[in-house]
Amino acid sequence: NELEKRRVNEHEAAIRWIKGMAADASSPTNSLAMIEHISGLFESMKEITRDYEEFQAQADEAIKAGRAQIKERLETVKKYESERAEAAKKEAEEQAARERAAVIEKERKRIADAKAAQEAEDARRAANKAHRGKINREVLAGLMELGLSEEQGKAVIGAILDGYIPHVTIGY
Repeated sequence: NELEKRRVNEHEAAIRWIKGMAADASSPTNSLAMIEHISGLFESMKEITRDYEEFQAQADEAIKAGRAQIKERLETVKKYESERAEAAKKEAEEQAARERAAVIEKERKRIADAKAAQEAEDARRAANKAHRGKINREVLAGLMELGLSEEQGKAVIGAILDGYIPHVTIGY
């Protein structure tokens, strides 16, 4: 009889629908939000609460299997999302550490370069001072050979350096 076939077909179609929803939720391409959405739809389907008459055991098994399938997929995706977020966080922390290390190294190099430049400048000044002192001692010795005292010779050198004696310079 036609009514009986239709009733049986409706029960079987509803059970297939339950299995199909669970399979849709478990698709590996679904995002966490999509799986949660389908899970909500699954629980609100009228097929979950209807009376399946003699097919109730099959329907209960399909519902139970569907819930388990959806739950498993949700847990898998949540774990994956959590691991991915943790990996991204770790990478960001490592990148920040690399950037901090680079900044510290750059500052260390800047300080070392500044120190080296200062030491080079100090050495240049010390060498220049020593050279000027040597030249001044030679000039003083020459002036003293001409009969000037050491004090007079130093006064003459000072006057030359200060520009009080026109047209006379000491070449260093």
